[in-house]
Amino acid sequence: MRSEEFHAALRERGFPTIGQRLLRARHFYGLSVRELADQAQVSKNTITRLEKGLPVHDQTVIVLARALNIRRDRLVAADFHLEESVAIARADSGRWFDANLYRGSVSNSPELPSDPREWSPDALPFSPLASRDSKGRFNPNLMHLRAPTPSKSHRGEEFAYVLNGRMRLVFDDHAYELGPGDSAFFWAAESHRYEPLTEEVLLLSIVIDPFPDSARGLRLTRARSRANAAGNRAASGRG
Repeated sequence: MRSEEFHAALRERGFPTIGQRLLRARHFYGLSVRELADQAQVSKNTITRLEKGLPVHDQTVIVLARALNIRRDRLVAADFHLEESVAIARADSGRWFDANLYRGSVSNSPELPSDPREWSPDALPFSPLASRDSKGRFNPNLMHLRAPTPSKSHRGEEFAYVLNGRMRLVFDDHAYELGPGDSAFFWAAESHRYEPLTEEVLLLSIVIDPFPDSARGLRLTRARSRANAAGNRAASGRG
């Protein structure tokens, strides 16, 4: 969408409508006004003003839409939806990749053979599940855990659900043993790794990152994690 078309559509929709759309997106991601202000580098008062339907500079609307991963043309469209499509993955169409050889996207990474018996003992196989084109915000994968994963940290949050076998989650110097049906949900900016306790573990792993294109997302996640840890320590001291 060209700039003049966006500005005209913005005037046609009006700031009350645009403000409500951005408010819905902020709530969708579970962000406070302060967190969005930090992410977009605008003032809290500006966000509050827009969410109340009051006018702000057009460029501010663009910056906030970008921070919330909303395209300009979608923000000013007559019919606005946060979710635009459904993705289906069939059980017989799975593709497996080695996490050790992953190059940022499946299109740039070599596939593993379809027969698991041909996989290298050192491989960390994973299979991407159905996902919309959400620019990395929500990444569900199946993992065959046969060897310990390297310790890592990254933006966002991570969810792990054990389908088969037993494993250990090592998170920030704490170890948690998990079996079939057990799950864990944690801030991924802290160092973490998975260790199999049985010959093989089948694991559902989901990485959620509301701001995959911004380095500020990692700083925000780490700040949240540290604040939560400090709160937990304070609560333990009171107990």
